[in-house]
Amino acid sequence: MNGLKRLNDTKGHQAGDAMLKEAAGILSNVFYDAEVYRVGGDEFMVIACKMEPDTVGERVAELIEKSNRTETVRFAIGVSLSKDEPDIIKAMRSADKKMYEDKQRFYEAHPDLIYRQ
Repeated sequence: MNGLKRLNDTKGHQAGDAMLKEAAGILSNVFYDAEVYRVGGDEFMVIACKMEPDTVGERVAELIEKSNRTETVRFAIGVSLSKDEPDIIKAMRSADKKMYEDKQRFYEAHPDLIYRQ
């Protein structure tokens, strides 16, 4: 998630919790046929076994579109497909790297949302 720390610190943890719940709802709605996990903090993981790459792309686009309709939910997204990396640990690292690259692009485009102490 982008902006959770800033939201927690400026509007309180109830606002942050509401953001996380809304994000989980969007993820579960979009990836209704997959497993959605909160990994910790502001990170979620979706495991979609046997989902075709085109479908993954369509779902990610839908995820972004739905989150953009909210006040606060903005996902940083990293995808790894098993055809690219069959080892789950390596796939998670690959997706994590891509997610941090996406997060960096978001904050470059929205410097006003960067958390500063």
